[in-house]
Amino acid sequence: MYPAGNALVEPSGPWEVHLGRNLGRTPVVLYATYLNPVGEPLAVPAANPACPVS
Repeated sequence: MYPAGNALVEPSGPWEVHLGRNLGRTPVVLYATYLNPVGEPLAVPAANPACPVS
């Protein structure tokens, strides 16, 4: 959980599946910067990580 105004860094790679949810009542504004190796795709399809979602 990241309070408003905080930054986060997520590792990249085909073994890293990302899942983000807004658990609050206020809409989220997210600014993202991607640093991607030359010639690599920005995203690759991944199976559902089977995380519980409520």
